[in-house]
Amino acid sequence: MCGHLLVDDLAEIGVKAVTFSGGGEPLIYPYIAEAINRLGQAGIKVATLTNGSHLHKDIAESFAQYGTWIRVSIDGWNAESYAKIRNVKLSEFDLVINNMRNFANLNSSCVLGVNYVIDNENYGHVFEFSRLMKSVGVNHLKIMGVLVSNEGKDCNDYHDKIRDRVQEQIVQAKGLEDEKFKIIDHYHEFPERFDKEYVTC
Repeated sequence: MCGHLLVDDLAEIGVKAVTFSGGGEPLIYPYIAEAINRLGQAGIKVATLTNGSHLHKDIAESFAQYGTWIRVSIDGWNAESYAKIRNVKLSEFDLVINNMRNFANLNSSCVLGVNYVIDNENYGHVFEFSRLMKSVGVNHLKIMGVLVSNEGKDCNDYHDKIRDRVQEQIVQAKGLEDEKFKIIDHYHEFPERFDKEYVTC
């Protein structure tokens, strides 16, 4: 069973929302569907950052009922590239795509988003991937650049070689937008340093 006491405590202290994320895949937690249901029934909004591999069955149904948003991170544009980049089975890409398509077909109010992380392998496939995401039923596609260093200059030098081609395709992809599908252009130059001036979260 899931951590009932923790869920009850969150509701009791007035927590408004919970996002499931982590250094690994959060949806492999064996009681995730139960936790989502209990949080939702307590009036707490739920969301997740996920690779999409476990967004199916009771987990998908729980998010469809109680979820606010789901964000799937993808960096490959087809089965071969996804398997190579992530070091997974060739079938994994289609699994994730089918999970997202099936979730979209639940016609939930939960927003289904995808982060497409641009690198020097996938940069030529932005429009192709955008078209696929629209056909799947994704609500919004966020396009962003991979971080290759803690120094902004290093990241910018890396992306300068592919930036024009990426931006051309983003413009093309925006032509696919409608009331159900949006492109979020987050592909921009990085600051010189990623200094954190704040002291609290």
